[in-house]
Amino acid sequence: MRVVMLSLQRILRKLSIRNRLLFGYLLLFIVVINIANLANYLLMREVVKQGVEKELTSATESITNNIANTVDITIRSYLRGISEQNLQYVELCFQQYQRGQITQQEAKQKATNFLLSQSIGETGYPYVVDSSGVIRVHPKQPLLNTSLISFDFIKQQIELKRGYLEYQWKNPDELVERPKALYMVYFEPWDWIITSSSYREEFASLINIDDFSDSISKLNFDETGYSYVLNQLGDPIV
Repeated sequence: MRVVMLSLQRILRKLSIRNRLLFGYLLLFIVVINIANLANYLLMREVVKQGVEKELTSATESITNNIANTVDITIRSYLRGISEQNLQYVELCFQQYQRGQITQQEAKQKATNFLLSQSIGETGYPYVVDSSGVIRVHPKQPLLNTSLISFDFIKQQIELKRGYLEYQWKNPDELVERPKALYMVYFEPWDWIITSSSYREEFASLINIDDFSDSISKLNFDETGYSYVLNQLGDPIV
């Protein structure tokens, strides 16, 4: 740096005042141009960075939505299958009653035993609630013939009677609420809303990774970028 400054001083001594001014303007111009180029570079770098981040964010959201939709469809289909199978058995019991083969009380008890023999996921189960919010079939005896009309999801069941619902639930021995899912069908002769319910996290084993692995694998970025999915242990599953 010292050598450069000495060289500039020698050049300035040899120049006339006019040339010195011109030389000063030239130096100023070069400095301004360099500052402008630097500012432009920083601006363009930020624009490119934001563009890349936006593309990656959009791709990640697309993957997340794809997996979430697959999970929702799988859970809904599984619970629906159980509920519709249970409805068929209840209808069979009712037909036996209509034909005089058994009494109505026996038909209801037979249907109840069939429902209570099932488990869904790890802790899930079928249950029956009527249009007034009273529990008619449930694996937990203290809840039988009690009204749960104060719970929002029971109110929704009474209103809809058929279809899929998701809600937050916490058992008495648990500390926090967790997402739970149910599918319900309606048997009008007995006013039974036949329900299959379990915590959503217990359906992980039902998810077929192949259902979404192809679409994720095809998401590439430039020449070397790619998408992948890890499980909770950090192991790659796609």
